[in-house]
Amino acid sequence: MSQSDTYIPHETAMQQAWRFMLGNTRRLNTAQGNAVSVCDAGKLNTGPGPDFRDARLRIDGDEWVGCVEMHRHASDWHRHGHDGDAAYRNVILHVVGCDDCRITREDGTEIPQAVMRVAPGFVEMFNGLLNEPHYVLPMCGRSLPAVADIFKTDWLTALAFERMQRKADDVAAILRATAGDWLQTAFVTLARGLGFGVNADNMERMARSVPYKILLRHSDDLDAVEAILFGQAGLLDTASPADAHEAQLVNEYRFYAHKYGLTPIDNPVWQTNARNMANTPWRRIALLARLVCRHGSDLGSILSENTDIEFFRSVMNIDMSDYWAYAFAFGRTGGSRMAALGRQSRDLLIINVLAPLIYCRGLASGRPELLDGAIRLWERVDGERNSITRGFEEHGIPADNAFTSQALIQLHRGYCERRRCPDCRLGHRILSSFVSLGDR
Repeated sequence: MSQSDTYIPHETAMQQAWRFMLGNTRRLNTAQGNAVSVCDAGKLNTGPGPDFRDARLRIDGDEWVGCVEMHRHASDWHRHGHDGDAAYRNVILHVVGCDDCRITREDGTEIPQAVMRVAPGFVEMFNGLLNEPHYVLPMCGRSLPAVADIFKTDWLTALAFERMQRKADDVAAILRATAGDWLQTAFVTLARGLGFGVNADNMERMARSVPYKILLRHSDDLDAVEAILFGQAGLLDTASPADAHEAQLVNEYRFYAHKYGLTPIDNPVWQTNARNMANTPWRRIALLARLVCRHGSDLGSILSENTDIEFFRSVMNIDMSDYWAYAFAFGRTGGSRMAALGRQSRDLLIINVLAPLIYCRGLASGRPELLDGAIRLWERVDGERNSITRGFEEHGIPADNAFTSQALIQLHRGYCERRRCPDCRLGHRILSSFVSLGDR
């Protein structure tokens, strides 16, 4: 850290540096030559009294619990009248910008004192990352090239595993809700994945609303499975069907709804992108019905134990029925035959459905080969191209595979959007370059 020796930081800058343990604040040496390890920086005090309460430090091997006070000059202790204030009797460390005197307690013992140096640009950088109202993500982009690649790689690896664990936790929640039924869990997770973000919640609700065992009973009859799924999704016009196919499904759904006591999901709001009619909710539900009829009871093992990426791609490279090969909604057709799923969509299912199901299965069954297989799937799939990954690529972090792109999405959503820069290893390192404590 380069700065003028005469620069003395403001207390607010020192407080933020201590609060987030920037620089070498975890382990430091005091002006008296004492080795200090910070176990807990304490809680920032916004009222009267010392700056931090309930800090835990180890000073020369002894553990101390108390307050930490900060001043630009050590002599400010006397100038502010702390030597006669009982609220400051529990100070166990005095952090200063200028070590111009020593401070003692009422009994004459000296309070450990450490010098903090904060570069002049720290406040601007800190405020720019955490408080700037108008920003382009990532906010630290201009500073990222200065961070060594090894630190980026280490953090992105941790973030990718963090994201995989979060996705596996979502699968585990479905598994608990289905009383450990892996087949139902795989069906619900696949349905959600086929929602591709905008319709994911409704697809999941629809899949949860019908037991998979009911669909299995009719897996040899595509119309029956379509009728049940479209009916549960609330996508059948019972009053005025658009064409003969919808009219047939309406009649079949009425029969099965009565037979099995089925009730459509409440108030679904389905989204349709006019620029991509192949991805309408009608076609995705029709594809789901096709997969149920094609794979039946094998669907669970295909989705939660198969780590063969090409096999999965072949499973998802399925032809639509003659009706849905041309239709994007009931009674509405395009001019040419539409594929069920493109390569990019199949890869998104690998990222968001196959890998998390396999990882969750590996955790639940204690099978490390499934954990490794799930990670390898991400490593073998191309990274997503979106505004998040492009933002990082512009600053030297390309997403060559899904392992990296998922890490960047986790970084963006878990840290950048929430302004958790001091908790991010990259942000922490950038901010730490402005801070030095205890180096005399």
